[in-house]
Amino acid sequence: GEKTGMEVAPGVLIVDDNPLNRDLVERILRAEGFRTVAVGNGEEAFSVLGSTPVDLILLDVLLPGRSGFELCADFKRDRSLRDIPVIFLSSLDAPRHRLQGLHTGGVDYISKPFYAEEVLARVRVHLRIRQAVQVVALREEARVAELREAQRSILVLPEDLPEASFAVSYRPLGAVGGDIYDVLQLGDQLFAYFVADISGHGVGASFLTSAVKALRRQYSGPLYSPEETMRGINSVMRSTIQEGQYLTACYVRYYQRKKRLSIVSAGHPAPIHLAADGTSTTFAGESDPLGVFGSVILEKREISL
Repeated sequence: GEKTGMEVAPGVLIVDDNPLNRDLVERILRAEGFRTVAVGNGEEAFSVLGSTPVDLILLDVLLPGRSGFELCADFKRDRSLRDIPVIFLSSLDAPRHRLQGLHTGGVDYISKPFYAEEVLARVRVHLRIRQAVQVVALREEARVAELREAQRSILVLPEDLPEASFAVSYRPLGAVGGDIYDVLQLGDQLFAYFVADISGHGVGASFLTSAVKALRRQYSGPLYSPEETMRGINSVMRSTIQEGQYLTACYVRYYQRKKRLSIVSAGHPAPIHLAADGTSTTFAGESDPLGVFGSVILEKREISL
């Protein structure tokens, strides 16, 4: 058949101060198609890791300068290196040495003198495990990316509703989460602004954000006062969210013609009014989160602008 190009072979870094050991391990791995880089101490190892992609590290314990145990701990503290599996290859064969190797972050421990078949088998096992973990991580990243885009697509942007005269900074703690805001025109010169946070972050909380937005819109409009909007959300959320979850929220209606704000808070961090002259007022009060109690206590304020 036609040649389509070679697959990139896994790369193994060998760290051993004995040239004969380095050469032997390199010959064993290269004969089976692995890429190898061999160095004699920790300083050289870090130099290689800074410039060469490596999939696994074979690490001696007795090295000049920093020991293999210390180097492994250093690798695990480095964000760019911590996911590379480390297999110790050492003449120290006491149980305490094996345990120390595992405690510092190693995935396996091979005693010297070693057999070529054993080195190959263990290297292959841990590279397959790493490959499987990477595949799962990529799938999860793709799923979270889809959720993130779906979540952001339901958020109103200032250019979508310029009449509402709002700006927003939306920075969820995680890729997806339970943070939501909404802006809606209820009538001529009448606007509603809503910000909320579902307890807990991650995919579970993110699924509820679209439901909360739908509820907020369902309970808005001339038929409902701001307090009734919040109580309507509360009644549905009580039967929807999981035990231990709750929703904190702040709902504002802006009567543009009257230059008046009506603020209703439900356990949310206090809203702050910054006046044109630079003075600020924090509207702190006692109120309940939504989804916990059948009868919810809300905090309401009115501001003339």
